[in-house]
Amino acid sequence: MEEILAYIRQHETAIQPLQKDYCEKLWQLSLTGDEKVEKELVEAKARYLRVYNNKEEFRQLQHWRPSASSLNPIDVTYNTGDPSTATSITAFTPSGSFGQAQGTRDPRQAQFGFKITF
Repeated sequence: MEEILAYIRQHETAIQPLQKDYCEKLWQLSLTGDEKVEKELVEAKARYLRVYNNKEEFRQLQHWRPSASSLNPIDVTYNTGDPSTATSITAFTPSGSFGQAQGTRDPRQAQFGFKITF
């Protein structure tokens, strides 16, 4: 389990600045519409997605996946021990189906999103 937590910390450290850069470029583009900013946005998105193009990490995640099937989804440890006074979660155990669709998936399903600009 410690190995998985170390991976998550490392991944967060790698992805946070890339996501921030991407979001800032997206914001700048929405304000200016400048072609230069649009190219910078495309480059920022490519850098962000490159993180997920690591075959070794993917293999490691696939290796960890079977061991997660028996985990309890509500096993959480708070920094104070009391959820009402806690300011952060210090440990958790996700369920084996966390992040997975639990129903039938077919072409009739659609995902919708909203973008609000001012």
